[in-house]
Amino acid sequence: MPKNWVATIAALVGGAMIAAIITVVHQEAAPWILIAGLLVVAVYLLGLRWVTDDRWPTYAGAAGILVTVYVLAQESAGGSILIPGNEFGTWWVYGSAAIALVIVLWPRVTFRAAR
Repeated sequence: MPKNWVATIAALVGGAMIAAIITVVHQEAAPWILIAGLLVVAVYLLGLRWVTDDRWPTYAGAAGILVTVYVLAQESAGGSILIPGNEFGTWWVYGSAAIALVIVLWPRVTFRAAR
């Protein structure tokens, strides 16, 4: 269970906001916006891992990113699609998922003092 519910909920909302913004703009000035977006995802999740002692905010941030990308990849009622099935859309969907998975599953590294 999370130690700090506020940080966990804030991480979830922050991840969703980041994913929504990058999803809307990832096709502009390709591939630079896409690369910058993937870097933002990595830095956000790494920051959550480094700043918090608890892993739950990182899980929540990754879940916010993944769920938002999944929801925005669906066809809307009007027929519009925010993530088209082209090369950049594929890189955004799978790249953000891979980055989130690697950062969430990376083991905790502790350094021991030399004896």
